[in-house]
Amino acid sequence: MNWRLSYRYSGEPLRTEFVSRFSGMPIQMLDRKSDGDDNSQENTFQLDYTTPVGKGQSLSSGLKYIARHNSADDKLYFAEGNSWIHNTEGSMLYDHFNDIGAIYSEYTGTFGKFSLIAGLRYEYTWQKVRYGKGFGQDFKTGFGDIVPSASLQYNIAATRNIGLTYNRRIQRPGITYLNPYVDRSSTTNITYGNSDLTSARSDILSLVFNSFNPKWIVSLTGRYSHTGSGISSYSFYDDEGVLNTTYGNVVVEDNTGVTAFVNWTAGPKTRLFTNSSAGFSKFSSDALDWSNHGWTWSAMLGIQQTLPGDILLSANVVANGRTWTLQGWNDGFKLGVLGLTKGFLADKLKLTVQAVGNIGGDGLEIKSVSKGKDYLTTSLVTVPVRQVGVALTWNFGKQGFQVKKARRTIQNDDVINNSNGQAPGGSTPVTSGTGQLGI
Repeated sequence: MNWRLSYRYSGEPLRTEFVSRFSGMPIQMLDRKSDGDDNSQENTFQLDYTTPVGKGQSLSSGLKYIARHNSADDKLYFAEGNSWIHNTEGSMLYDHFNDIGAIYSEYTGTFGKFSLIAGLRYEYTWQKVRYGKGFGQDFKTGFGDIVPSASLQYNIAATRNIGLTYNRRIQRPGITYLNPYVDRSSTTNITYGNSDLTSARSDILSLVFNSFNPKWIVSLTGRYSHTGSGISSYSFYDDEGVLNTTYGNVVVEDNTGVTAFVNWTAGPKTRLFTNSSAGFSKFSSDALDWSNHGWTWSAMLGIQQTLPGDILLSANVVANGRTWTLQGWNDGFKLGVLGLTKGFLADKLKLTVQAVGNIGGDGLEIKSVSKGKDYLTTSLVTVPVRQVGVALTWNFGKQGFQVKKARRTIQNDDVINNSNGQAPGGSTPVTSGTGQLGI
């Protein structure tokens, strides 16, 4: 019997500033500046209880409460002479409160060669939006989610097993998706969030096979996921000819794929490995009357070789294929990584030299295409990737004590944010859950 009470605080301030200056235009355009001061704060309380219920069996239950506060203070300024004049109509003062309560129960049992985990979680979300005076109408809402999970594993032999896993994943929009502020830093397109977004629910089914011996480690995973209320950015032209980009629960997404991790210890000084995947993604939206689909792939190939003088050589090639979105796609990339590590003073001191660079071309080129019924946009970003690094590490020796790790720790991985400059048409990323209280 075991009780555990946990607490965690996290904060994520975000400060942005954009300045647009215009010259040589056929019509007079005012220079403009956009200042953003956003912040996300989170307090989490979690209580877990675990007790044995029989030989090789246990029951875990728990409660969890998350209090989130997202705030945004975004201002627009127009140039007037040598001064910036605040434009209140293009500014926004906004607070979003998101409280989540959850209760869960999970059963774990081992019966000979079979292992079983079955769990059920109920979550309820209270949302409240409050605007600064004159910026919008305050409102509040609430909704609940049932989150089941199950896993069955069979040990074929001492070094080989196969497992079938099902879980539902809940992902909630972060401040960059929710903030309704209209970014007018460009005269030809505007972007803004959507405070009416709700959580996205993904159902994931995985079949896993693992095998290992002194020379080989093989892990194969087949996965299918379905998201019926995915959060996607989308774009359209308004009556004034301005391209609008915003977000909505508008996409149905299906992903099917396989992943393979293979490690071969070819000799006492040589190791080769790969972590690769391939799949097919399909997107559709009744709200936008639009669909898209395409094949995806990624590959990582690596080798570790001990050279004379006990110098460790590490070489890796990483490549990603095209990724697809509701309204377009983003090209992949190819990178090479080469490193040398040498230990000194009985390996207490280690020196590592590492080089990273793009493969082919003058830089890392990523092409993005977004297409709708009335528009087509294409962008090409080239980033030279040539990096050399040197690292020194010192090992002070083994500690005389070890902190016991909790079986369950606070894991809040349900929030998604568009902090990577995602092209229009991107959808909620789908990842597998752990069966824990991962809200």
